[in-house]
Amino acid sequence: MSPETVLEEERKEKSHWRSYIPGFKSYILMERSFSMNTLEAYLGDCDKFFSFMEAKYPDITPRTTDLKHIQRFLTSIVYPGGRTEEDRLLKASSQRRIISGVRAFFKYLLIADEADNDPCRKWKRKFLSSFPMKKSTECWTA
Repeated sequence: MSPETVLEEERKEKSHWRSYIPGFKSYILMERSFSMNTLEAYLGDCDKFFSFMEAKYPDITPRTTDLKHIQRFLTSIVYPGGRTEEDRLLKASSQRRIISGVRAFFKYLLIADEADNDPCRKWKRKFLSSFPMKKSTECWTA
């Protein structure tokens, strides 16, 4: 292959986050036995994540995604105007659902042998100290 062909193939791979959706749908419905409402929510959340990755990190693929990319995505949708309580757009329950959807997507990629590791594996449930939230609000973070 010519160098131009190799570069074009790499660009196609990098821009095809959504090519994993059919397999992810099957995984959610068959293996995880989630409801259609959960599937729709997870797909919507993953679509937001894919759009973020394509816009901010066009050279990053599912195989090269790191936890920092996911954390930056969450920050961008939770606090788009800054990091104060007034700027927060999503409740903790919505944040947890989005995180669950992204985690499920990366678990699917591992099972489908489309990723070498799970960038979400370092997440631990604890208070999110980097975001100024009420003390009783929990979220997932590294």
